[in-house]
Amino acid sequence: MVLVTLIFFIIGALAIRRLFMDWMFPDVSCPVFMGGKTAVVTGGSSGLGYEIVLALASRGCRVIIADKNSDEYIKDEVINKTDNPNISIYHLDLSSFKSVREFADKLKRSVEKVDILFNNAGIGGSDDRLTEDGLNFVYQINYYGGFLLTHLIVDLLKKSNSARILFTSSPASYFHDLRGFDKKQLTTGASIHNYSSTKCLSIVCSDIFADKLKKYNITSNAWHPIGATTPIFQRCLNETKGGGNIALVYLLWFGARILTPEPRRAVLRAVYLACAKEMEGVTKGFFMPSGAARRPAIALNENFCQEVWDLSEEAVQLKREEKL
Repeated sequence: MVLVTLIFFIIGALAIRRLFMDWMFPDVSCPVFMGGKTAVVTGGSSGLGYEIVLALASRGCRVIIADKNSDEYIKDEVINKTDNPNISIYHLDLSSFKSVREFADKLKRSVEKVDILFNNAGIGGSDDRLTEDGLNFVYQINYYGGFLLTHLIVDLLKKSNSARILFTSSPASYFHDLRGFDKKQLTTGASIHNYSSTKCLSIVCSDIFADKLKKYNITSNAWHPIGATTPIFQRCLNETKGGGNIALVYLLWFGARILTPEPRRAVLRAVYLACAKEMEGVTKGFFMPSGAARRPAIALNENFCQEVWDLSEEAVQLKREEKL
């Protein structure tokens, strides 16, 4: 009797999971050919970024993987999986503004235009290190590096007929710690809110990029995958385990396995935003796998958003001619 009950429980749980996945992560794949298009994907060597690279490459898109891990075997693996030889991998360390500028210069020498920019790279956890630029490690990698990169290659985006910029955010953005945001917060040590705050800032800057670049037929949208078992998730688990919360680690691991999909399915909406003809001209949006998402309330505060933008320009040391 106990065995039968257990079997029915497992079958029921699997059925509920299937219904949940179909509802929350619908199939929005768009089998469109993207030959002639050029995409740049930061953090494209692993996790969600890698799945985005595969999806774009399989559609014939020229893809440039921008990552600190720039081993050639990653490029070769993508070529073998997609039968697309137009794949490159360039070194990009978002924790260094010098590296971001060097990457942008190399990109300008390599391509005539950029049609899709995925500001996807990020790290989780509560790292207390400061970068060589004097900023919090998590803030610079997750937010300021992409903010600077977008400014530096905007001329390549303008050369596309209809370029699209995508920022990878997170549901954690709702748990930010941005009230009273100022310069001091950029150089603070470890905080459980750093990751959440940077993901909220990504939404803020995506919206302002959308407003500033609309006249050039460049769209900017943010999205979040709800969750997926990626290297970022594993890093957070390791930090939790290091703090002695073993029970919480197993609870998070089990919950992730049950409630989140594999990375390939988690990026379907992101790929749709980048490729679908229906998304032509759609800008200043915030999306989740099932459709439009609600922004954190603070991201709707125009005064706050402008303060963030002004501070960001200063933090990344934009030159006058680089400002939008």
